[in-house]
Amino acid sequence: EAGVAVAQVLGQPGCQLRHLDLTATRISAITAVALGQALRKNRSLNTLLLGENRIVQLPEPQVLSNCVYDERDDVLGDPYPDEADEDAVEGDRSATGITPVPVARPLVNSGLMFPSTADSGVSEAVLQQVEEEIAARYHRLEGIETLASALGASGVTSLSLNACGLDTDSIKILRDHLTASPGSLKTLSLAHNMDGEEAASIALKDILVHNCLESLDLSHTNSVLAERAVLALAHTARLLELNVSHCELHDSTVEEAYRALMVRKTSPLRALRLSGNSLSKYGLESLTAMVKHSVAPALETLEADSVAEFSEWPDGGVEAC
Repeated sequence: EAGVAVAQVLGQPGCQLRHLDLTATRISAITAVALGQALRKNRSLNTLLLGENRIVQLPEPQVLSNCVYDERDDVLGDPYPDEADEDAVEGDRSATGITPVPVARPLVNSGLMFPSTADSGVSEAVLQQVEEEIAARYHRLEGIETLASALGASGVTSLSLNACGLDTDSIKILRDHLTASPGSLKTLSLAHNMDGEEAASIALKDILVHNCLESLDLSHTNSVLAERAVLALAHTARLLELNVSHCELHDSTVEEAYRALMVRKTSPLRALRLSGNSLSKYGLESLTAMVKHSVAPALETLEADSVAEFSEWPDGGVEAC
């Protein structure tokens, strides 16, 4: 994976990179591990964007085999090490039809085997063997674990993990590390991750209550996660922006937001984004009350959609929405 080479540069002394965008670059847990290790040595990086990647999944065996065929030593390590005897390597290749592949930590010298000719394709049996070898040496959550554990000591203030297929276990790992060692992280995007288990929502609430996050994006997730985040508004003292747009929310969630902000009274919340949810006139009434009663004194942005006819909007609702 090309991201491994980027991580190696990031971890070098004197690296002054401040913004790293690896969105949709097909990286997996392997690169996530390398990035986490690099962050422990780097204090300059502020923004890390990893959205639309498989960072909680192991790489596909076919992808690994393609890397070997292309001899891309910046991806998983040189398949023909300098210290190896070239004649011996060629002899092994012609005699067995397979080539040993050393792979980056923790798969170094693991002996993963691929056919020597890319054009012939890779058999299902070989792919299955490779997949088993990877699973035996690499846990799919090792990437998110390494990343999360490094955030506390890094200078990263903004992290995007949108559309990374995060599940309950992933969010619990984030919770464990972000609450134990908050670090510099202020902005977190978990958008387009659809795990709706109750345990995940509880872990998310813990992040909001016990961390110093100022902005959380949960757009396009689901009602379970979004509702828990709304309830956390009663307890968080630092959150400035919450995005729960397109989360299949209804009027009851807006009422919960109003009550949560009433409890807090001095909430620093500046932006609440609720667009793309099915709010009726009753939800609009709650939003109107939120503005009229100044339950969030710092509120500057309030976004919402409604399925109600314009004639049903409450007085002052236009200003509120």
